[in-house]
Amino acid sequence: MRLSLWGPFGLSLLLHLGLIGFSWPSFQMKSADFEPFEAELLVEQQFAAPKAAAKVAPKKLTQKALGKSVVAPKTLKKPDPLVVKAKQEKEAQAQAQREEQAKARAVSSLKHKLTDAGYKARLRRKIESKWKAPKMDRPYQLAFYCEIGPEGRIKTLTMKESSGFDILDQGAKKAIIASAPFAAPPKELLGENSAYQAWFRFRPEESP
Repeated sequence: MRLSLWGPFGLSLLLHLGLIGFSWPSFQMKSADFEPFEAELLVEQQFAAPKAAAKVAPKKLTQKALGKSVVAPKTLKKPDPLVVKAKQEKEAQAQAQREEQAKARAVSSLKHKLTDAGYKARLRRKIESKWKAPKMDRPYQLAFYCEIGPEGRIKTLTMKESSGFDILDQGAKKAIIASAPFAAPPKELLGENSAYQAWFRFRPEESP
């Protein structure tokens, strides 16, 4: 009874052990196929994660780095009151001097005009006393340019405009020559050639 039971059981156990022994090499071979994959995983795990790049603080730009584009602000100095006052007084004096010079020029110019007008009036009166104009049917005009020396004598006499009538032209010329010598012209009225430049014009309405 015991033998009969062990026999089938023992046979079954032997068959299972044989199957296990037969499949063990194949299991080892299959398990060996996974080793490279595990090795690859191990290799990948050896690489460390990349470190984050260190932040670099921006450099401060100095005046030397920027060059001439950066100009240091200048500190404004308060003006010295004494210097300011002296400058104002100097400008006031210069302005007063300019005004005095302008006034002097105006007075001199006015005096020159009055003197010139007075001397011309004297010449006119003297020539009119010698001028006897004939009566003409039509208007006329004649002019002479005359230079009078410092002593009142005629230096040059030139007819610049003719009346168209010889008798009038010659009569006016004789009146001028007969009026000389004239009164000595004022020194301030003499030109570069030490002569007074006069223009004598004759018109019918100016005849006596």
